[in-house]
Order: sequence, then C-alpha cells, then structure tokens
Amino acid sequence: MSFQLGFGDHEGFHRAAMWMAAGGAAAGLAAGLGGAGISGTLFAGATGAVLGAGIADRAAGMTRLAARAVLLALAAGAFVAVRSVAGGHLGVLALAAVVGLALNLGVRGWRAVAAIVIGGGITYLGAFAAGQVMIAEETAPLPDLVESVLAASAMAMVSVAALLPRHVVVTRGRALEPEVRALVDRGTAVWQQVRGKLDPAGDALLRDGVTRLHDLAARWSRVDAPAETRETLEARGQDLDARIEATADEVARGQYREARAAVDDQLRYLAAIEQSRERVLARLHACVTTLEKFRLAAVHLDSQHASRQAADARGAAALLAEVSADIEACGEAMAELGA
Repeated sequence: MSFQLGFGDHEGFHRAAMWMAAGGAAAGLAAGLGGAGISGTLFAGATGAVLGAGIADRAAGMTRLAARAVLLALAAGAFVAVRSVAGGHLGVLALAAVVGLALNLGVRGWRAVAAIVIGGGITYLGAFAAGQVMIAEETAPLPDLVESVLAASAMAMVSVAALLPRHVVVTRGRALEPEVRALVDRGTAVWQQVRGKLDPAGDALLRDGVTRLHDLAARWSRVDAPAETRETLEARGQDLDARIEATADEVARGQYREARAAVDDQLRYLAAIEQSRERVLARLHACVTTLEKFRLAAVHLDSQHASRQAADARGAAALLAEVSADIEACGEAMAELGA
C-alpha cells in the first residue's frame, strides 16, 4: 500500500489564517490596554487564534464557536492549575494542548489525536515566539501596548500551522505498478530537464501535462484491480454448466442457471474493466511520448535560436506549436479517463 498526502479546503485555511492573525492583534491590543503581563499576553494570543478560527468557520454556526469559547475557558483553567503545580513551561504546554484541540474542533479519530499532539506542539511554539517578543532586547524600547500586540499576533500567526490536522488529507492506495511508475518517472524527467528553458506559456503547458500525468497515475493506484481473474470465473461457469446438466431437479436447475447468469455478468464487467485499464495505460504511454516529443522540440527550437538560423527556427516553432496541441489533446483525454 502507498500513502499520499494532500491538502483540503485551501480557501478555508487562508480565511482562518487571516482571521486568526486579526484576532491575535485585537486580543493583544486588549491585553496591552489592560496592562497584562507575559501570561496574559499568551492567553490573549490563544484567544485571538481560537476565536478567529471560529469566526472563519462560518459553516459550523454559533454552536461550535460557543464550544471553542468553552475550551478556551478550560485552557485558562489548565494553564493556571498546571503552572501552580508544575511550573510555567508545563502550564503553557497544557494551554497549548487544549488550544490545539479547539482550533481543530470537529475532527475525529486520528485527527483529534493529531490536534492535541501536533496542533498543541505548534501552539506551544507560538507561545514561545510570543514570549521571545516580550523579553527581547530589540523590543524593549517599544511601548508596552505595541509589544503586547506584536507578541499576541506572533502567537496567533504561528498557531495557524496548528490547523494542519484539519486540512491535511491522507489517501491510501495500491503502490503503482512498475510500468505505470516508469511512465510517471519519464514524464517527471521531462519536466526537470526542460522547466525554466521555455517561455511562461510553454512552461505552464508542460507543467499542466506532467500534473495530469501524475493525477491519472494516482487515480490508477486508488482503483482496485478485479478480485476475480477471467480463468477463475470461466472455471466457475463450467462447473455450474456441469451441475445444470447433472441435476434432475427443476428447482435446483433454475438456481444453477441464475448462478450461471451471474457469472456471465461478472465476465462482462471484467472485460469492461480490463478494456478501461488498457485504454488508460495506452493514454499514459501516448502522453509520456508526447511530453518527450515536446522536450525535443523545445531543445531544437533553443538550438536554432542559439545559432540564429531564422528559417529553421520558424520550423522548430511550428513543431513546438504542433506538440503543444498534442499535449492539450492528451490533457483533455486524460481528464475524461480520470473522471
């Protein structure tokens, strides 16, 4: 099995980052006006981050925002209780663990554990950054109000990364077959050799072709091959044919015939699956060779420009345009096959 990492809801993540930064600055301003010390500023940064994430999570409604506020109160209690018993660093760690969970409120399973461990660890780093802002010599000349805003903002902005347990997507699939892996490697090699040597439009076209190649290969890896082979199903059908001929009971014969018809359906489905997989594989081959043709055309065009042979350069440019059309056609076909 292979595991692939992705990232979900980019827009939601960016919206949360914006609101968390703004919330941290606003909470830091309030803490500065109230004359809060380092501990108060740390909690202000946590408050701004959590409430900012809650405001950004508009689809969840007010219930989840209220739940985040409750977790903030619990975080404050954990901070005070643990600090009084075990010291300031462990108090901040307790605060960070609860804040990590609050930022990822609504996740379940392994994500909930990651919210506490990973999200809490990142929030702790945010608290460390805020503390460094408060005690640094460079910020000492600043007014306390500005220092508080900077420290709370730093904590909130670092804590944006604590949202990762909510947004990271882990997909599991079969490892790529050797033939498909080789095709992907060839396509990637084309990109590595040619990128940066073309104009922006050519670079974008080539990147799109390689991206589509990787996307279709990933889809391939997530689709299970048929569990039954053609030989197994054909042998099963022959066994049922023999049973149909051998039985003298009409009811049993009818049941065997239904089973035989089901086997025939499976054989038709299997043929369709094999045909589709063969077409996808053929398209992968066609697109990789098109990418390689694109690379050669680009190199030829570059060499003709270098030698300033204008007529040949025009011919190479025409070839490059032709291959570009091939890549676009391959991209469209791969998108249809992927769907």
